[in-house]
Amino acid sequence: MIKIKLVDDDPEITENVMAILKSKGFYVEACNELRGAIDFIKEGVPDLIILDVMFPDNPAGGLDLARELRTHEDLAKIPVILFTNINQELPMGFSQNDIDDEWMPVQAFMEKPVNPGELIDKIKVLLK
Repeated sequence: MIKIKLVDDDPEITENVMAILKSKGFYVEACNELRGAIDFIKEGVPDLIILDVMFPDNPAGGLDLARELRTHEDLAKIPVILFTNINQELPMGFSQNDIDDEWMPVQAFMEKPVNPGELIDKIKVLLK
């Protein structure tokens, strides 16, 4: 069974994404804060990680966490999907084109609200 870890501060989004993924047979666990997220991810290392970008205590927390993941040998190669509504809140034009190994070290970028079909397709591609 494919294991996914989700780190997002919005309980409604967390519940919705978990329901979508569980309905497709994925095993999903969620954490709603940055504090302790690395330990949460390390407990039963997942096949894929989904991160929100903005957190109340750190507007770029998901990016910081993605960069930190790459410094842990056991987590560095896990695919990461970055969820965000940053373009609605701060129209900066972030997109898939901004992914790079240092600034945004993730494999995919998806804007909220996430289309369930696109999310499932993206996960399948990343886990092939």
